Amino acid sequence: LWARQRERQRSSNGVVIRVSGLPAELARALALAERLDASLAGRAGVGTWWLTLSPSEPDAVDELRRGLRPFPCAVVDAPRDAGRATDRWGPSDPALVRLSRRVKERFDPAGVCSPGALP
Repeated sequence: LWARQRERQRSSNGVVIRVSGLPAELARALALAERLDASLAGRAGVGTWWLTLSPSEPDAVDELRRGLRPFPCAVVDAPRDAGRATDRWGPSDPALVRLSRRVKERFDPAGVCSPGALP
């Protein structure tokens, strides 16, 4: 069971979005996954879901983010061509971006952990 769930957190040919939401919002995430023809794996009790979208539908990522607003939706895996065209983090609060960068600089001063991962 757990191995299958981990496998669905990555994809060699789809765009995988990790959503951090509230457990009570699972029904909304499932309905949106069905509408976007996406697969969904997750941990309902903690409100973390991974949705895999078709890379041939570039607007699907934006539609997913709109449908699950205000929850963070981060692209964690995408084919090379789709990954370049897709905003990994989506719209971000400038103050939150500055804070994230300061935390990263504090704990990774050499910049070796996930270089370029932050917006």
